[in-house]
Amino acid sequence: MYIVYNIKSTMIERSYNSLGWARRYALKLNNIRKVHGREALYDVATLEDYNAKVVGMKTVINLMTGEPVHIPSNTPNCCNPATETYWSM
Repeated sequence: MYIVYNIKSTMIERSYNSLGWARRYALKLNNIRKVHGREALYDVATLEDYNAKVVGMKTVINLMTGEPVHIPSNTPNCCNPATETYWSM
């Protein structure tokens, strides 16, 4: 499994079973950005490399208990126990 992901946010854009298709899609996204004068932001990694190297873990403080919690670095705020959004849903 190959993952096309945003380099800055590490969010997954799309997954493919073929490396060729994943590279084509990332190239297409990067070319669209270059036409509009922006830098390339997409890259390809295997699922294992993505989980091990791209998405790191970060420690946040649980808003309700005050205890440290380890979450993936690309966790959205609605799933982050350190935010009010998480606790108000």
